Amino acid sequence: MLWILVLHIAALLFWGACLLYLPALIAGVTRDNSAIEENPDPFDSLTRFVFTRVATPAALLAIIAGTLVFVVDHTITVWLIAKLTLVVGLVFVHTGLG
Repeated sequence: MLWILVLHIAALLFWGACLLYLPALIAGVTRDNSAIEENPDPFDSLTRFVFTRVATPAALLAIIAGTLVFVVDHTITVWLIAKLTLVVGLVFVHTGLG
């Protein structure tokens, strides 16, 4: 049970860090660079890599590990509802950044 909780917390930290870092990456990419004439491939950027290869797997791992913690521990309290509300907010932010 403890290793699932540690995995959940680590995945949440990675997910939260990515959600804090992605707006800066997006702002850096969308700056007006009029000196460059050729548009870079949008599917070959650091921003897309961080979103698809780091943030999304961390989000899925955090949600799955959190669900396993809930299923194994069998606890239903007020903090669980508050936590699930925060997770829904994180999912909306994640989707908006995508």
